[in-house]
Amino acid sequence: MRLLIIFFLQIINLYSQSNQWIIYNKSNPGLPTNSIQCVIQDRDKNYWIGTYDAGLVFFNGNDWTLYDSSNSKLPHNNIKALAVDNNGDLWIGTYGGGLVHIKGEEWVLYNSKNSVIPDDGIYSLAVDSKNNIWIGTSYEGLVKFDGKSFQIFNSSNSKLPVNKITSVFIDSSDNVWIGTTEETLLIKNGEWLIQDEIFGKCDDYGIYQITSDKQGRILFAYKYGSLGIYDENKYRSYNKNNSDIPFIGFRSAASDTNNKIWLTSFSSGVLSLHNNSWNHFLETNSGLPDNHVFYVYADDKNNKWFCTYFGGIAIYNESGVNIKICSRKDEGNR
Repeated sequence: MRLLIIFFLQIINLYSQSNQWIIYNKSNPGLPTNSIQCVIQDRDKNYWIGTYDAGLVFFNGNDWTLYDSSNSKLPHNNIKALAVDNNGDLWIGTYGGGLVHIKGEEWVLYNSKNSVIPDDGIYSLAVDSKNNIWIGTSYEGLVKFDGKSFQIFNSSNSKLPVNKITSVFIDSSDNVWIGTTEETLLIKNGEWLIQDEIFGKCDDYGIYQITSDKQGRILFAYKYGSLGIYDENKYRSYNKNNSDIPFIGFRSAASDTNNKIWLTSFSSGVLSLHNNSWNHFLETNSGLPDNHVFYVYADDKNNKWFCTYFGGIAIYNESGVNIKICSRKDEGNR
């Protein structure tokens, strides 16, 4: 009977691939929780999913594998950030257990007890062109790791105004953008620039995510403000006073293959911006299962992965969700 049920669910899942929305939640085989914080694709186009309270999930488009603190070397089940380095290795930022590097079959843990990483609460991760890992911590500043040694930047030895680093992003010129609970900073050719030096006067503060669109413009999702876009030394803030934006206060941002900008919030659903037109996605007018959306990730097939607090993962594609089933590699003893 159980095999029949699983087979039936798989048939439904395959049939739904032509739909604009697909929902994965705890009732589906694979996801251990409905609280999802982040998603990333690796070099082989497999998906790695970070949960709020149940560990790390591997998904190749068909098979699901759960790694948690009870069945793997994962030190903590709250996965806050994920990054893939230039060698294709996965880096996992846990919120309480430090940093994990998966290199082949080896899991390497860096935390405040076995390294100089000052904080086990990892908030954000980024990788530059030299394969340096940039680590944003919850309360102890920014860390740069070159594979051998750590360099720590905080409010005492750098221009950081506070030590909570909510976002780190490396742009196409290898500049390091740093988001904090107060202002945004930039490391350009080794020089630190504060927000006023980058943008001029700017009232937005409290970055949740920094990213870029397909044109190379830098996007800023502000917890207490607007969508900010920085383009060729010009900064524009989209707020209720100067645009038709339905609301402000965002958790994350992404740009899809059509250069449409997506913004998520923690109570007001999702916004998209394309050709100066805004669309507002809610539980009541779309397939979104929850208006509390931690994160959005746009994959290589133009699927938008919305990571929600209560509703699992909602995947949306205007042309129909398209998830390629990748070849499963031997996961060894991960």
